[in-house]
Amino acid sequence: EADVAEQVADVLIEYENLCMAKTFVIEVPSDIRTQMTDLATEMASFISSKADQEAINKMIRGNAEDVQYTDEEEEYYRGS
Repeated sequence: EADVAEQVADVLIEYENLCMAKTFVIEVPSDIRTQMTDLATEMASFISSKADQEAINKMIRGNAEDVQYTDEEEEYYRGS
């Protein structure tokens, strides 16, 4: 998916440069806009999933010293 994202980014930069050179926005066909929207949604979901995985890994594999609890949390977990 990273390769696809890079390819899409390259195409979008090329499109932006073309619009800047012509000094107006070139209309993107409807079917291409739909594909771009679908791809952006998929990429956002992919990135979100990776961020979730990293957060969970940090929680599971993190150092015990890195976890800080408030006094209230400690009392709660101790059953006081």
